[in-house]
This record gives sequence, C-alpha cells and structure tokens, in this order.
Amino acid sequence: MEDQNGPTKRKLKPHPQENSNILSALFYCWTVPIFRRGLKKDISEEDVYQTLQHHQSEGLANRLEKAWKTQQKTASPSLWKAIWKVFKLDVIVCLTLCSFIELGLKIARPIAFGKLMAYYSFESTESSKNDAILYAGIIVIISMTDTVFSNYFVLQQLQVFMKIRVACSSMVYRKSLRLSKSALGDTNIGQIVNLLTTDMQQMNPLIRALCSICISPFQTAIVLYLLYDYCGPTALVGIVLIITLTPFQMFLSKIVASLRLKVAVRTDDRMSHMNEIISGIQVIKLYGWEQPFIKLIDTFRRVEVKFIKKLTYLFSFLISVMKFVERTVIFLCILVYVLMGNNPNAYYVYVITSFYSILVFSVSVLLPIGVADVLKANVSVKRLEKFLNLEEVELAKKTRKAVGIKIKKVTARWLQKSEHNTLSGVDFEIYLDQTVAVVGPTGSGKSSLLHLCLGEMQIIEGLKEVDGTIAYANQEPWLFGGTVKQNILFGLPLLPKKYKEVVRVCALEDDMAQFPHGDNTIVGERGILLSGGQKARIGLARAVYKDADIYLLDDPLSAVDANVGEQIFNNCIIGYLKGKCTILVTHQTQYLASVDKIYLLTDGNISVSGSYTDLLKGNNFAYVLKENETRQDESSEMNGTDLSKIEHKEQNVSSETRAIGKVSFKVYQSYMRACGSYCICFLILIPFVLCECLTITADYFLAFWVNFEQRRMSANYSMQNGFEEIIFADASTIYIYSTIIGLLIITTPTRAISFKKVCMRASVHLHNKMFTTIVNATMKFFHTNVSGRILNRFSKDIGNLDETLPQVLFNTIELSIAVVGGIISICIISPWSLIPTFIILILMYIIRKIYLASSLSVNRLESTSRSPILAHLTESVKGLTTIRAFDIRHILHKEFDNLQNFHSSIFYMKLGTDRAFSIWLDIVCMCYSSAVTFMTIFQDSYGGTVGFVITKSMNLVAVFQWTIRMLSELENQMTSVERVIEYTELEQEKNDQVKAISSAWPASGKIEFKSVFMQYSSNDPYVLKNLNILIKPKEKIGIVGRTGAGKSSLISVLFRLVNFVGNIFIDDVDTKDVALSSLRPKISIIPQDPVLFKGSVRKNLDPFNQYSDEEIWRVLDEVRLKETVSNMSGNLQSNLSEGGTNFSVGQKQLICLARAMLKNNNILILDEATANVDPQTDELLQSTIKKSFVNCTVLTIAHRLHTIMDSDKVLVMDEGHAVEFDHPYVLLEKKKTFYNLVMKTGKVMSENLRTIAEKNYKTRGDNISL
Repeated sequence: MEDQNGPTKRKLKPHPQENSNILSALFYCWTVPIFRRGLKKDISEEDVYQTLQHHQSEGLANRLEKAWKTQQKTASPSLWKAIWKVFKLDVIVCLTLCSFIELGLKIARPIAFGKLMAYYSFESTESSKNDAILYAGIIVIISMTDTVFSNYFVLQQLQVFMKIRVACSSMVYRKSLRLSKSALGDTNIGQIVNLLTTDMQQMNPLIRALCSICISPFQTAIVLYLLYDYCGPTALVGIVLIITLTPFQMFLSKIVASLRLKVAVRTDDRMSHMNEIISGIQVIKLYGWEQPFIKLIDTFRRVEVKFIKKLTYLFSFLISVMKFVERTVIFLCILVYVLMGNNPNAYYVYVITSFYSILVFSVSVLLPIGVADVLKANVSVKRLEKFLNLEEVELAKKTRKAVGIKIKKVTARWLQKSEHNTLSGVDFEIYLDQTVAVVGPTGSGKSSLLHLCLGEMQIIEGLKEVDGTIAYANQEPWLFGGTVKQNILFGLPLLPKKYKEVVRVCALEDDMAQFPHGDNTIVGERGILLSGGQKARIGLARAVYKDADIYLLDDPLSAVDANVGEQIFNNCIIGYLKGKCTILVTHQTQYLASVDKIYLLTDGNISVSGSYTDLLKGNNFAYVLKENETRQDESSEMNGTDLSKIEHKEQNVSSETRAIGKVSFKVYQSYMRACGSYCICFLILIPFVLCECLTITADYFLAFWVNFEQRRMSANYSMQNGFEEIIFADASTIYIYSTIIGLLIITTPTRAISFKKVCMRASVHLHNKMFTTIVNATMKFFHTNVSGRILNRFSKDIGNLDETLPQVLFNTIELSIAVVGGIISICIISPWSLIPTFIILILMYIIRKIYLASSLSVNRLESTSRSPILAHLTESVKGLTTIRAFDIRHILHKEFDNLQNFHSSIFYMKLGTDRAFSIWLDIVCMCYSSAVTFMTIFQDSYGGTVGFVITKSMNLVAVFQWTIRMLSELENQMTSVERVIEYTELEQEKNDQVKAISSAWPASGKIEFKSVFMQYSSNDPYVLKNLNILIKPKEKIGIVGRTGAGKSSLISVLFRLVNFVGNIFIDDVDTKDVALSSLRPKISIIPQDPVLFKGSVRKNLDPFNQYSDEEIWRVLDEVRLKETVSNMSGNLQSNLSEGGTNFSVGQKQLICLARAMLKNNNILILDEATANVDPQTDELLQSTIKKSFVNCTVLTIAHRLHTIMDSDKVLVMDEGHAVEFDHPYVLLEKKKTFYNLVMKTGKVMSENLRTIAEKNYKTRGDNISL
C-alpha cells in the first residue's frame, strides 16, 4: 500500500556485518563506513543496508505465530511461553555472556585490587612494589576484557529485544486484520498504535533485567563469601541494610509496574481520540469545534499525566534509594569496624568498597530495576496477550456447490453482547448469472446483509452458505495513499486490455484525462484528493477488476448522478458483470426493472422479495417505486470535488521532514522555556552540585582518614598537627562521617523528584502546545501528512518526553557533574594526572564528533522510518472489510514486514554505531585509568591516596564513557523535542478578530463575494477567478459544475479554510475581520461524507452542552432518528463506537442534518446531505429541510438536479468562474451551460426538470434576471 518509490521498494546494499570476522564483530569495525559517510553527508535512505537474515520480520513473526498457536490450544495460553520457545537460544547466549562478565570478570577485579591494596596494609610484609605494579596490570587487563564483552553483551541483548519487538509487532498487525467487528468494539486504532510503540518500548530492558534477576543471587553469595574471607565478619554488616531495603524496593517495583498499566490504558484512550480527531479534522474545523476537542484531549491528557507523575516520582525515589545505599553500607561496615576497636586501613576500606560496589549495583540497583522492568514488560505482554486473544472474524466457508449464496432463517448481530439483532430470520439466495437488488429504508440492514455474506457478522442462529470468490465495493469507499492505478489493481497484476475496459465501464475515462498524472496520480490518504463520486467509482473499479464469482456492490450509485449512474449500471453491473453473481444495494429504484430479483429489507427483516413485475403489484413496494420516479432527474456528471475534499493539485503526499546536522541550541532553549524559565533550570542544578560535593567529601574524608591511620601507625610518626588529631579522633570522625552520609541520603531523592517534576511540566506544556497548533493548522498540512505520521509524534515522541528524556537528561547532568568532580579530585591529589586528563578530553571530543555526525541522522531516520509502519497499520484497520473481502491480507502482511525490515535495518545501524562509540570510548578511558593508576603507584606511598585515585579513575572509566554516551543520547532524545517543536511551529489559520460582532450576527444571511481569487499555493493556478456574487438574505442557491470547476473551493473560502484574495461579506461584515471561532459556528454545514466521533450521541450533536435534551429529541424526531436512539441502551448517553460504525452511512448523514437543525443558523451549506438515504426518507427530509430552513440562506452543492430546480437561483461554476447565476428557469431559457447540463439527463427527465423550474419561477413571480 506504500508508494512504489518508497524505501521498501528500493534495492539496498548488502550488510557489511555478513562478511565481518570475529575481531570486526567485537570491535564494530563494520560500522566504519557508516561513520565515514556521516562525516561527509547526512545518512539517508540510500545508505541503509539490507536487513540481516535473522532480523527478517516475516521469519520471526512466522516462528512466534506458530508457537502462539500451539499455546492457544492449551487451557491457559501464555505469550511468555511462546516468546521463550522461539527466542530461548538467544536468551541463553545472553545469560551465558552476562554470567561470564558478572561472575567472572567483575569479581576478579576487586580480588586483584585487594592484592594491590595489601601492599599498603599495616601488616603487609610479603608484598613488594613490583607485586603492586603486577596487580595493577592485571586490573587493567581484566577491565579491558570486561569492556569488550560488556559491549558485546549489550548489543546482543538489544538485538534480542529488537527481534521480539519485530515478531510481536508483526503478529499484532496480522491479528488486527483478523479482528471481528465485535472485537473492534473492544479495541481501537489508538490502542493498537500504543501496543506497537509504548508497549513494545517497555520490553527494551527485558533481557538485561532477566539476566540481573538470574545472576544476582549467585553473585551475592560469591561476594559475601569473599568479603568474609578477606575482611572478616564486620564486612558483612552492610548486607543487613541491603537485605532490609530489598523487600521495600521490590514492593516499590510492583507499584511501578501497576502504574505502568494504568498509564498504558490512559495513553490508549488519548491516542484513540487523537486518531479520530486527525481523521475528522476538516469537519471539526467546519463546525468550529476546535475548543471542545482541545478540552477533551486536555482532560484525557491530565488523567494520563497524573499517573505518569506518580510513576515517575516513585521510580525516581526508587533510583535515589539505590544511589545512596553504596556509601551507606560502606559507612556501616567502617563504623562497626572502628567500634570493634580497629583502625581503618587501605586494604579493609577499599576491598569492601570494591566488593560492595558490585553487590550494591547488583542487588540494590539492577535487581529492583530488573524486577520493575520485568513487571512492566509483563504488563505489556499481558496487554499484547489480551489483544491476541480477541475474537476473530469467521470468513465465509466454501461449500464446493454451485457458485452463489444461500442464507436460511439467519438471525445476526454486530456484537455478541448486544441485546438487539441487526438481522432477524433472513432468507436470501442468489446463484450464478443472477443480478439481485437489495433495497429498503435507511438503517434497515442492507449493508449488514452484505457484511453477513462476507462473514463479518455474528450469526446467532440459521444457516449461511457462500461458495465462490468475492469482490466487494464498500458504501464508504476505502482508498489507501497510493496511485489511482494501485488502488484499482489492489495487488493484482496489470492486464492492460482488461484494465482499460474496467476503467471504461466504471466511467473513469474522463476523470483519468483530468487527473494531472492520469492513473498515476496520488489519491492521498483515504482518497482525500478525490471527489466522493471519483472514490466510489475507483472502489467499484477495484471490485470489477477482480475476476471473482460473486460481486457485492454496496450502493455505488448514490455518489454519482443519474446519467453516469445509468452508464455504470448498463455498462458495468448488467453488462460487464453479466453471467456473474451480483448483489446490488441501492436507493436508485429506477434500475430495479433490469434485475432478476429484488429484496426489500425493513428493520432487519426481508419483508418482500421477488421479481420487479411481481413486486409492483404490492402496495407498499409500488409506493417505493412511485416515490422514486421523480428522482430520475439527476444531472450529468457534476459530482466534482465535494465540500470535504479540497481541490489540491499536488501529485505526492509529502515525505516526512527530517532536520539535518546537530540539534540546534534553539531546541534546548525551547525545552528550557517549557520547563518554566531559565532561572528554574539553573536552580534545579544546585541539588546536583550539592549531591556531588557530598559524595566527593565522603570519599575524600575516608581517604584522609585511612592516610592518617597509616601515618599514625608508622614507626616515625609524631604528633605535629593538633587539628588533624582532633578531627580524626574516633568520636569526631564518626560524627562527621555520619553527618555527610545523612545529608547525602536527604539530598539524593530531593534532587531526583524535583528534577522530574520540572521535566514533567515541560512535557505537558509541549504536548498541549503541539496539539493546539495542529488543531489550528491549515488544511494543507493534513492533506500532505498521513495520520500515522502525526500519531507517531503523539505516541512515540511524546512518550519519550514523558519518561525517557527526563531520565536521560537527569543521568547526563548527574554524570557530567560527577566527571568534573572526579577529575578535580584526582588532579588535586595527583597533579600529574592533568596531562592524561587533557589528552583524554581531546580524544573523547573527536570520537563524540565523529559519532554524532552519523548518530543524529541515523536516529532521525529511525524515527521517520517508524511512521510508515504506523500509517500502514491505521490505513489497514480502517479498510478491514475491503481487505478481507479481496483476500489480500498476505500482500499487506508482506508490505508490513518490508516496512519493519527497513526500520530494523536502521535500528540495527543505530545499535551498531552506539556500541562502536561505546567501546572506543571505553578503550580511551581504560588508557586514561591505566596511566593515572601507574602514575599514582609510582608517586604516592599512602594507601588512602592510591585507593582513592584508583577507585575514582576506575569509576571515571565508566562515568566518562557514560557521560559522553548520555550527552550523545541526550542529543538523540532531543530529536523528539525537535520533532514536537516542529509541529508547534506549523502554519496557522489566520484567526485575528479586527471587528467586534454581535451574538446575533449574521441576522439576515446576506453573502457577497467581491473580486475573489484563490489558489492553493503560489505555484498553483487560480481555482477561483474574479468571483463577484451577491446572495440575498434567505435565498436558496444551487451550485453546479463539473469536477474541478471550483464548487468546493467556493465553500472553502466562505469558511476560510484557505487563504484568498478579495473579500467576502456576510451581512456587510468582511469575514477576514471576524475570528474563525466566531465565523464558522455561525454557518451550518452538512457535508457529503458524514463524520461521527467516539462518545455519546449527545456529545456528537452538542459538544458545548448548549441545548436541552428536549431540543435534541425534537431534532432527532425531525430527522427520523428518535426511535433508533431511543432503542439504544443509554438513549442520548449511548456511546458511539470509533468513527460511529454502529450507525449506517445514511444514519450518519441524518445525525449531521440534526446538528445543523439544532444550531438553527441563518446560513446553511448542503453538500447533497441525503445522498445515502432511501427515497421516502429523502422526500421527508427534503420537506423538513425546506420547512426548517425557510428563513435561512441555503447554498446547496448539487449532485442531483432535482434538489436544486426549485432554488431561487443556480450558480454555475466552470474553471473557477461564475459563468451563470440566475433562477434555473431563466438559465434554461438562455440555453447555455446550465441548459446543456439539464439536456444531458435525457428528454423525459429534462422536461420534468424544466416543469419544476417553470412552476417555481411563476409561483415566485420574480422575472428579474441578474
């Protein structure tokens, strides 16, 4: 369904890792070409490699789907078990690597460090300087090995996550194409999008978390044994605090997981409404409903943010507890050691420091976080599991009998839990070489009958047999964002002769000639660049092109005029499809004489069936036919771009924009302003600095204490400094050290929570600003950006701002200050270390510059490559019925897998470049640590100093590279801010109010166009040219013209959906001087394509709560919907499903009519408001419209001439000009353009139209021509 020139169609280069050796894999040499290209230019789609075989979406999804199907056969199917079955080998490899690192390398390093520190022990007699140098060398080798394997492990575990995400995403997509209508009532597009974004992201740390949980107990046991063996029982005191805190941390982890579920549910709700708003944005603008929907999203966002705050603050507190535990347990061990009468020495202090560093990180950091991550992943997996267990549609079963459909005594409903049956006791049959018509009132179940044939409905009782392949033309044509030709072929091979004939019989030849690029013209998402008639005929052509046995045509003739309708009926339905099994749902009963059998549906029952001749004898049915005889007067093909389809001349839906180069400082400034102010951002740094000062003070104090004890124990010690003796007296030392640790315990959580609070404020502000900006953006933005692209900003990017970015920013600030503090402290003790420090900073800057040159563009590319996946998903779900009817799910599966493969290739590039950056940073840092370590050993004889420098330098190895990585990751994450800010700077509709207007404006409804010119962009030709029209108050104006004549553009400028030159006056007030929020609600409109929103019936009619229930019931009664709404379980409070799918198209149009009647404005725009209702309802509603809006100025865009022949005037548009404007009878007498349109309806019809116009003209007694 994607553009034929899209990334999935481009031939990609072979992946360089396929031919790499073990050293290239360990040191990521295969990423060098990426970095080289990144230094020369921005990485683009052309630089993406082929997806590695073991990353292929189709293969991964097939394996997981097979395992899941096996699980579904069990009593309690588990997605966890299915994932384990498919990926257990990958997980075992990761677990083995992690075990080697955590149980081998990480424990070996403190053992060697202990041997080194033994040289500085009071009792040391065996160790020599050479031994100290040897053990220092061993520490360096172990650290280097740790660096290589740790980076390899990180790549492997993230690679496993990627494979799980790809497999699960593909399974979700496949499942979405199998969902029943009942299941679609329990889910929505927003939730499915959330599953593919937020929920999948929660599984990112899963493998690391599992490894931590599995290895922590073993690592704890080994470390405790070594602590006891090396340092005695006092060294085990710290474990008491760890054991005491662990259950508390586990408890907090569980709460975090439960909050994660609540956040996910609230995000689902927000995304569901976001999807509806984006899809129906033009209707929202036309009604002036921006503010109610802004408030609606604000309400959902507030609830979501409430839980995100709880989650963030709790998680911050959890992390903070972990931060101060390490120094607290060391403090407790030393405290007990001193109270036992011992003096702290370098060996004891730094051995327990190094071992507890491992233990605290494993038990107090990784274990609780691991548990929290697993629980959060479990929430996501359970949500996926729930989705995968939703009810699936049962497609029509082939019985291998004669081609046809047989339905006997079938009772069916849309939802199993519904109390009302949609169809009751239906008997229906059709066989080969038959054309059957299905007619009936609006909402009688005609479309439901076709859905029953397709297997889309729940059968409560009865028998249904369908044999033969099916083609289906939907009443609401579903088109995807490809070309006209792609939409017609729909995955089938092109047969030129057949294709040309199908285009002819579906009356598309003239349209093809008008399209700027013929049948290669892009139609836009949902066919947004086409008229209603064009969409209907392309949908019909798609069905006809398929060589099927059975054709289900759901009212394809309502959107076209009688002349084109007759052409389609004769050439296509009873011509081209002759010999086929064809079911035609229609309101155009003039064609019923030509079909083999007719079924009349009433309230879900087939009340009458038989041939035309037989049924004509029945009174009720004869009345239906009689009423429709006057409806055979529809004009020639005039159904041009309707009101809701602006006449764009653009060929392509624009590609998603991507910034290039570094993230600008302007983005950081915008984020800081969103946090509150620069002052707040500065103040929030103070706790970070204070915390780091306390940390360094604690470490310094301990080092000086050890040095003091070493000097005091030396043979030539003499008291020279009374102050030192006082400070390091046993009691004073304990008090001072306790105070430092106490302040650290208080400062750490305060710092984290206050920081996250400020970040949350920024996220809320940017989300609200982006949404408000998008809602008020020009329509051009929505015509050139698919909904999946916009949803991606509100799901993934806002998700990053809510949770990921604050943590990355927190880590970046914390680590940056830690680096500065660490360097300063080392340089104070060992000034010579300034030399390697200076060198390492230069090298790190160079490495970071090389990395960022590629990383930023790769990250931006990864973000934009995700949008087509979401767009493909949303488009597919909207066209489910059509997709299943044509049985092309396998084609869409393949396209989705191709999109995932393209994204996976970029994502793996991201992983590879990240790891390459990390390992080369680590190598540089290890060289720095080695230099500082050996320099200190050679220069200093105090164990406290050596221990302090070595522990700080080893810590700096991790902190240095983590800081640079966090700085780079921060820049990567800031691309989400950049993308959000980009959408806060969209071109806005001009909404300045120059002139104050009264609440009663417009009182009369006079409209005047003065020298109006309009073009959609500066490069496009004018679509309205020098328009000068005066519409008097209360006049009824019909607007006619061929496709592209400018009919909808006329209405677009009236609503100021587009910018224009000239002036439009309503009651002598220039509309440019009136705010849009005042202008649009004053003009009622009934669009041809009705749009309903999720929520109550009442909210769909009156979102501002301006009217009473009695007023709403009155208008529902007038539009013949009172009984339908009364039968719903909640009456006016009954909730509509997403898109209002529990109403028929005709009923949706009636809801839109009720909206207009409720507002009772003095100006009304009608765009063939009753095109999809039955003849009797149409007659009643036309009468109701004339009665209810008798004192209104009414402009009707006509697709059927009988609706405007009694108008006061008819405006004939042609190529942007108003070529005629007068009473229809006067225009007929002139025998020009309008006369020719009427004549094309045929002799009988044209005479009938002329009679109506003449009668109305003489009744008015108005013989004045303009």
